[in-house]
Amino acid sequence: MRAYDNHWIKEQLEALKEPEYQKFTASLLPGVESILGVRLPKLRELAKKLAKDNWKEYLQEAQDDSMEEIMLQGMTLGYAKGNLQEKETFLRAFIPKIDNWSVCDSCCNSINIAKEQPEEMWEFLQEYLHSEKEFEIRFALVQLLDYYVKEEGSAVKELQEQEANYEDYMTYYFTEQYGNIELQSGSCFDWVDDEGNFQSIDISTEDAQGLVEAFKQDIASGEYCIYPYGAKERVKNTYVNTLTICYTPPKGAHLLQYGVDATTTWDIADGRTVEYTGIILTKACKNTIAQLEKMGYVDEKHKLMTEEVFQSIFDSEDIY
Repeated sequence: MRAYDNHWIKEQLEALKEPEYQKFTASLLPGVESILGVRLPKLRELAKKLAKDNWKEYLQEAQDDSMEEIMLQGMTLGYAKGNLQEKETFLRAFIPKIDNWSVCDSCCNSINIAKEQPEEMWEFLQEYLHSEKEFEIRFALVQLLDYYVKEEGSAVKELQEQEANYEDYMTYYFTEQYGNIELQSGSCFDWVDDEGNFQSIDISTEDAQGLVEAFKQDIASGEYCIYPYGAKERVKNTYVNTLTICYTPPKGAHLLQYGVDATTTWDIADGRTVEYTGIILTKACKNTIAQLEKMGYVDEKHKLMTEEVFQSIFDSEDIY
């Protein structure tokens, strides 16, 4: 008999959801539906309660009505006591449900079986490394990056090549083809306040154009890296801030992200689409940051916060 059933879980999620955070999360995950807007630390608190209950029965009966309910399953699977042999059936049921990077990366942070069973988990991940499904591959790669980063295996190189390809696409669309991109309303600057709460500020189309021009200079410098590979380098050099640009690409073209077409937001009259691209700010975005400061988006109230500082606010397990 479980203390926490699906009805209780839905009630908790409804009580914890925040409309503004839902809007912010949706802007980072275009195309992902059923986002309630519950912050990760709150989800982890719920997952820890579920993990101490009859977690196997919960996972057998868990519902997938929202992104947060799916994320709870992965987090609970990570926090529950048990080895790979006890969790394998549940892992195989959960992994196909992953349909976005947030669920994948947040749950990988909790699913740390590789710490105790590195060889067994390595064998388990091989199937997913060779999957044809994007997020099954990503699950395996993030596991390798999180728990096998010292290994010089091909999987880590594959992740680096994937990120390098993403940078190539960013370079192409924000330099050579920029003249054919039409900026649309909907761009925003997402920042984190001193308490670790995410906030979002709308950016005018005129300001967005100036910021894209500045970002082009950062790309041209050759120093900009979408995702620094080493964890220590990432937390020191990456800000927990995102500049989201809303635009219409040339007809018939789409920005490619992680080997697949970027999710379309909506169609416009001539068959083209409006798309969002999130620019993760790093210390190499010197021109972009200078432009943000000049426009007043970064000041004493809206400070840039590195992942390193962000992690000092929360326990490391609460960082996605």
